Amino acid sequence: GSPMVHPVWFHYENEMFFVAADTGGLKARSVQKNPNVYFLVDTAEGPPRGVRGKGVARVRDDHSYATEVTRKCTLKYLGTSESETAKKIIEMGRDSSVIEIIPKYIATWKF
Repeated sequence: GSPMVHPVWFHYENEMFFVAADTGGLKARSVQKNPNVYFLVDTAEGPPRGVRGKGVARVRDDHSYATEVTRKCTLKYLGTSESETAKKIIEMGRDSSVIEIIPKYIATWKF
């Protein structure tokens, strides 16, 4: 019943956000119970700014799909998918599902 806030690595493509999450984990279970989500993406560089919004999420239990999303996130956040750390993270996709977030409302913000 209460909001749950978690920072996550994400990939954005085709007007959707993609997050890999543990299959059967708290994030996936929460989305399955209530698909309405609120999201915030901010920057670490320059003056604080970002986007926020509301959306509808769904969980897809497809481990090869989750591995691909994990690979894209790893490349985005680590800058490589070839390091030992990156390879270990990508392997975690085998035990993950994908949370797809379809934004229904987006607004920008800046400080």
